[in-house]
Amino acid sequence: MLKTTKAKQAVEIITPDLAITGQLFTPLGGALVDLFNQKDRPFLPMSDATLYPQQGGRRQPNPIGTVSFLVLRREHCLVVLSDQPLPPALPGQTTLRQVFMLDDFLLEGSIAVPTGSRLSDVLGRTHTFFPAAQVKLYGGVRLPIDAQDHPLAAFASAVVNLAAVLAITEAVGGMVSPR
Repeated sequence: MLKTTKAKQAVEIITPDLAITGQLFTPLGGALVDLFNQKDRPFLPMSDATLYPQQGGRRQPNPIGTVSFLVLRREHCLVVLSDQPLPPALPGQTTLRQVFMLDDFLLEGSIAVPTGSRLSDVLGRTHTFFPAAQVKLYGGVRLPIDAQDHPLAAFASAVVNLAAVLAITEAVGGMVSPR
């Protein structure tokens, strides 16, 4: 019997021009963010991929193609959305609700940071890709997000390409950094 070392995870990946749905192969027991932070792997294998045009974070309804396998250049991924939840914050961590501003859409999500740390210090020490939990995707870049705004989609977690983020701000009602 073959020993399985990888698991498939259903994701939606937003690139500058496309939204791609499909399956990524993650190491068993490994986190999606770890896969994206492997600098020695510029391309990631994806199966059962459907490609859609996207604008403002909105996946258009009609796909432009479906392929059984493709390799995706990691650096072109702006956000990777998943229904797989992240583990809860560890003792000694504070959960902050933040809004990530990208070129033409917003992503609101919860991030875990060491208690007493400033967000800028944490992000300055982290890898290029950063995990967020309980995320909501909003079209456009109007701030602040309030109760009248309706998300385009909601997911259990996301991996955000910090190199593509223009700014990060606290979400309305989000916990303020204790520092």
